[in-house]
Amino acid sequence: AHFPQSELGRAEAYVLACTDQQYLVPKDGQPLAGLIQDHMVSGANMTIRGCFFTREQYMELVYRGLTDKVGRVKLFPPAILKPFPL
Repeated sequence: AHFPQSELGRAEAYVLACTDQQYLVPKDGQPLAGLIQDHMVSGANMTIRGCFFTREQYMELVYRGLTDKVGRVKLFPPAILKPFPL
């Protein structure tokens, strides 16, 4: 592991690691085109016949999609139960 030793090194590492600001175009604050394309590709991949999520993958998707929700979330039961829940 590499740990920045100077104040300048720590500041540079902080800016590089601050990914919330790296997805926007500096001139007008619009999202990067590549990020939108990634969302479109991911959405298309999720609808492919025969593509199923494990419980862990499903929980991760729900968690990431509802980051600002407060309270309990009702989850759907798995669509396939055998040979293992998907």
